[in-house]
Amino acid sequence: MQAGSLALIDTNVLVYAVDGGSSKHEAAVRIVAERCRSETCLVSAQNLAEFVCVVTEKHKKLTGEQANQFVSDLASNSIVLAYKASHVLRANQLRQAYATPFFDSLLAATMEDAGVYQIITENEKDFRKIPWLTVINPFA
Repeated sequence: MQAGSLALIDTNVLVYAVDGGSSKHEAAVRIVAERCRSETCLVSAQNLAEFVCVVTEKHKKLTGEQANQFVSDLASNSIVLAYKASHVLRANQLRQAYATPFFDSLLAATMEDAGVYQIITENEKDFRKIPWLTVINPFA
């Protein structure tokens, strides 16, 4: 699969995929399942870390074991991007240039380096500020 045809799945979509009480749950499950089946599931290590933090600490949707199982299953069926020190530097440039939150900028910098220019997220407000990113909001 070529990087140009890939879209990264953002953390909020992953969280909705395990939140059975959300009106966005079914759509999120469908997106993750379809992407994993078609071998176009792309996440970053940052997304996986954010997911664990959100579902175990912030919203307490999963136990640590459940979160680990989800991450393990997802990682084994996905392309996982990892960020490097150079991405941190680029993220700070993006943050300054486009007034985006640092961790969104870090995700964008990691994607840019991998040649991935599409993100599946409900966070249109921040990611649309980065001109080379195509934002796909599956819940709109």
